[in-house]
Formats: sequence, structure tokens, C-alpha cells
Amino acid sequence: MPLAHDTVSFTSNAKDVSNITKNFQNPIKIVFADIDETILTNGTVPESAKMAIKRLKDNDVELVLATGRLYTRTVPVLKSLGLKPDYIITQHGAVTTDGDGNSVYEKLLSPDDTRKMLDATKKYQKIDPSVRLVLCIDCKYYCLEDIESTDAFAQPVEKVDSFEPFFEKGKYPAKVMILKDDLRDFDSMSKIGDFYKSKLKGNFNVAITTPRLLCEIVNSDASKGGAIKHLCKNIFDVDLKNAAVLGDAETDIDMVDVVEEAGGLTIAMGNSVVKLKEAAGYITGHINNDGFALAIDKIIENNERLKG
Repeated sequence: MPLAHDTVSFTSNAKDVSNITKNFQNPIKIVFADIDETILTNGTVPESAKMAIKRLKDNDVELVLATGRLYTRTVPVLKSLGLKPDYIITQHGAVTTDGDGNSVYEKLLSPDDTRKMLDATKKYQKIDPSVRLVLCIDCKYYCLEDIESTDAFAQPVEKVDSFEPFFEKGKYPAKVMILKDDLRDFDSMSKIGDFYKSKLKGNFNVAITTPRLLCEIVNSDASKGGAIKHLCKNIFDVDLKNAAVLGDAETDIDMVDVVEEAGGLTIAMGNSVVKLKEAAGYITGHINNDGFALAIDKIIENNERLKG
């Protein structure tokens, strides 16, 4: 049975997730959901989210997680959810894997891309020497400087003298992360992101991720939305109008845009950034108020309504 959810205040009554059962006319066959601050909060998965995921399975609705995490950092979440998915969108859409972590779709950064970011970092370090650039290659982190223990990474960051040996072996980064250990303010981190956007001239996707407050940069062709298009067309054979997406962060806006444009269902968490709430068709409750479960309940309820 669906859970009883607390009443939530929304920025727009028209976007209240309860209106899905009145207004949305397409049955949902597949749900794409972010992890952090959408399903997972403070390192734990609410029981309501676990129950909601089970209800999706019981109602033959596919669930695909779409995250900025590495595959290796996604595995513990999958175990806590009791999931063994067929596919996972990782690293903001730069790498999509099967359930065993084998890549099925990639949009990596080139050596020239990475060199441009390194040059930009050297320029910013003249303003603030504490800023660091970290590469993610094959689910491992590398940096040219020593990085002290930080909660930004769940595994060690290896110091290397140069990134060039990786490129010579044909190993390219899925994403680049810019961090500043003493920074915990979203607006200040956004200024760093704006600096990289100005230096990289729009050829990359640059976003500030939460809750770890990193500036993360991926290939301009890498996005959760692009990965969703690929999976729906080439793997699941599902029209995007029969897809739903749930997220909370700036990095979820592109997947909302892709699905919304195709007539699919787009839902922002109540704890989402303002830009995502503006882009999404509906807004559910806060993650601490069973927002994910509430959205899933409405998806299932609407599917039942459409069956007649």
C-alpha cells in the first residue's frame, strides 16, 4: 500500500505532484531517478523509498538510477536498495554501465579538453592556491597535488606527476572535479564554476553538485538527458513520452528538459534548486518528507487510472 505522506508546500499549486493523476495522460513505463538528495539523504535510504522502489517493480515499471557518482560508489546504494539494475547512468551521463559495471555508452573528455581545464586551474590558482583539479579515470581519482582527507571523495585521490601517461595509453577522464577544501558555501562555489565556464567557452557542461559542493565538468555531449535518450531508443525501446524523471540538482536539469520536451513526466524534489523546480512539470515533497515515495505513488496511481 502507498504510504501516508505529510502535507507539503509547493512553489506553484499547478505543479503539485498530486495533479499528475488529473493532468498527465501518458502511462509511465520507465523511471529515471537521481540518487543523492532524491533517494538517498545523509548517507541513508528512507524506508519509504525502499518500499516505493518495490512498488515500481511490482507494477512492471523499470527503474534506472541516473547519478553523478562513479559506478563503484553506486554499488553500496544498490545493495541498500536491494537492486540489481540492468543499467545505470553514472558520472552525470558521461558513462552508462550495465549492472556489472561494464560500460555500454561513453562520452569522455579528450586530452585537449583536459589540458584546457588544467590551464584554467593554473590561472585560478593565482587567485586562490587552494583550488585543486581532480581527474576521474576508470573510476579512480588523480591529482597533480596532494589532497588531504576530505569528505568530497569516498576513496583515496592518487597524486601523479603528469596526466600525459594516461592519455598515451588511451585512458581519458569521464569527468573533472574542481574542489576547495574549506568551501562549504554554494554561492561561492558557483563563482568558481562561472570562472571555468568563461574560460572553457561553453564547450563543456559545468555544474555545482550537492551535497559535496564540487564544481564538476564533463564533455559537452555528456549528460543524463543524452544517456536517457540513448537507453530509451537503443536499449529499452520506450518512447520518451512514457518516461519519468526525478531529481533535485542543477545537473538534473538537462534530463528534465529532454523528457519534458518529448511529453514525458518530469518531477523535481521539494528540496530541489530553484532552477530545477522551474524546469520540471511537477514538484513533489522534500526528501525528508517522503518526496520520492510520494512521486512514485502518483506515477503508479496515474498508470492505474489510464488503464481504466
